[in-house]
Amino acid sequence: MHDETEAESTTPCRESDPSGRRHARAYLALGSNQGDRADHIEHALAALARLPETELAVLSPLYESEPAYHTEQEPFANAVLEVRTALTPHELLDQLQRIEREEGRMRTFPNAPRPLDLDILDYEDALCDDERLTLPHPRLLERDFTVTPLLDISPSCTLADGTAVTRGRITHGRILRQLEGLDLPPSARATTRE
Repeated sequence: MHDETEAESTTPCRESDPSGRRHARAYLALGSNQGDRADHIEHALAALARLPETELAVLSPLYESEPAYHTEQEPFANAVLEVRTALTPHELLDQLQRIEREEGRMRTFPNAPRPLDLDILDYEDALCDDERLTLPHPRLLERDFTVTPLLDISPSCTLADGTAVTRGRITHGRILRQLEGLDLPPSARATTRE
């Protein structure tokens, strides 16, 4: 899912033993800057709620942010979602890319405008650096639009590699304002924390 640059090394993904199929915690970034941004993200939430062996746990507020890297485009709407899933990181990645395609995403060039962008930010106990997926997400800590909503739902978040999430490394994607909130869809099997 992290298609901006290819991984420099190819460390196989160290994943939890799938035979037990325990539900691991994963943080997902949701973004959109084409069309009705909130509608695209709501569609993504509904599709995520239908994934097998996956529960939506906590959703951050929705924010508007500056585009990162390719800055000549419209602002993004962004949120972070915590899920509990028995899907492996690569199975989850496949599902996220399918949902993006269904919502009309076309990968024309890195960081291009898109109706929907879904990224795995972190997956409990999984470290990965292969041709398809790097975990934790290599640019998570430099992006305000991932750090701020992640800290909203997990104020003392520590990534699978032991790195504490802080605002100290933010250099891109500054948040401009909070938008109207989104709720988890009724079909979600878990509820948001108060």
